[in-house]
Amino acid sequence: MPGAFPSPEEIFEDRYRIMSVINRGGFGRVYRAQQVELNRDVAIKVLQPITRDGIDADEESKRLEIVKKRFEREAQLVSQLRDSHTVVMHDFGTTPDGLLYMVLEYIDGLPLSQLIEEHGALAPERAVKIARQVLWSLQEAHALTMLHRDVKPQNIMVFDHAGRTDLVKVLDFGLAKSAESADFRAEDPDLTGDQVILGTPRYMSPEQIRGEPLAPSSDIYSLGLVMFEMLTGYKAVTGESTMNTLARHLNDVPIALPEELEIPHGLRDIVDRMLVKDASLRLQSAEDALDALEFWNSATSVLAGTSDPLTGPPAFMEERRKQVLIWSAAAVLSLFLLVAVAYATMREDPRPPGSVELDEGPGPEQVLNPVIYPVASAPAPAVVDVNEDEEIRGGTPTPPTVAPKSTEPPVDVEPAVIEDPMTPDVGLAAAGEPDASVATIEIDGGTLAEPVYPEPTEPALGTQPAEKKSTKTTNSGKKKRKLELDIGILK
Repeated sequence: MPGAFPSPEEIFEDRYRIMSVINRGGFGRVYRAQQVELNRDVAIKVLQPITRDGIDADEESKRLEIVKKRFEREAQLVSQLRDSHTVVMHDFGTTPDGLLYMVLEYIDGLPLSQLIEEHGALAPERAVKIARQVLWSLQEAHALTMLHRDVKPQNIMVFDHAGRTDLVKVLDFGLAKSAESADFRAEDPDLTGDQVILGTPRYMSPEQIRGEPLAPSSDIYSLGLVMFEMLTGYKAVTGESTMNTLARHLNDVPIALPEELEIPHGLRDIVDRMLVKDASLRLQSAEDALDALEFWNSATSVLAGTSDPLTGPPAFMEERRKQVLIWSAAAVLSLFLLVAVAYATMREDPRPPGSVELDEGPGPEQVLNPVIYPVASAPAPAVVDVNEDEEIRGGTPTPPTVAPKSTEPPVDVEPAVIEDPMTPDVGLAAAGEPDASVATIEIDGGTLAEPVYPEPTEPALGTQPAEKKSTKTTNSGKKKRKLELDIGILK
């Protein structure tokens, strides 16, 4: 036998101080509480499983154990939801005396049912804003193969935060069940052993009442009833009893917005399609409803053109495809124009007007790893006396005698060319010394002076040119002899 519900000021599960009762039902309570360790306000939903009188104790114990496992499984599914428009679950568990509980974030706002009761019908813009947020919450749940199965104004909290108004949190996914289960039915033998319908009759889909397999379109039907209530200020389905209410969903009379209601035709079209009793003709998913709501303010139908989504798309889908094609074509054209402008800019002649284009001809041949030895770095031969009447022949020459330095111009001197046997011929022109035949290099303390190119002069007949000497005084007072080196190859 499950224990009693907690009372205000009681410490629940050694962590939560019960502050007040927010809501209560036949076998459940919702409390506002404070998490002691974090000083945080939370909402605690406590369920007391129904017990049956006159049933064998062992059988009843087994049934309650199944209820507990079912609750834990559902809580684990709900804990996966992360959408900002879905209430966050902080914790869940079972008390030692058999109470089941969920700890949820506390929302300081109003249930949508109370908002409608206080303000009456909402403006179409406001109703659409609230519906979109509910659909975003359902969209995530459907993507995780979960259905809410109890979408109603009481489970939609509306609040303000940081200057933003009409924000939404969807509550009570406690009836959620994975849609991938093969035995997904409105009846739940594991829960009671009887055919018990889960949900609120006023907002249940026909297939949910009949116990048929459910799909996301079932939640869409329930949200359609909520939108009807937001736009009119009163409930879409009324009945003197629960059976009359259920019959209203099951009969053939359509549920549609009143003709005299002044709202955009596009919004009317969307809500009426959400309320179609044949699940196959209804908007099939939260994505479909969100896409359709983009055209809610249309003066014409956004869902005309087909009554069966299996045989053709609604008009708003065709309109979206046309828009996508137009946007794609515009993007391609913009890209083409951008490329054309960039190409024209690159082709633009950067030279100033009036400049003359010169034909520079072919570039120099590529030389791989050239080795160029400057003339100044080659060992300079000594100046030798040469008799013009003697012929120099090949073979090993006798060592020449060093003659005194003379300013007499050299005879038949050609430029020195040093070749690297591993590379193509490279002459002085490549080294930057064109047409140099004789160079005078002054050596002073191991430093090479700049090459000097003397003017050639003709000596007088029968005379010898005067010897030219040069001296230079160093810091030690000594004079160094200035050598004139003739660079060249004697022929």
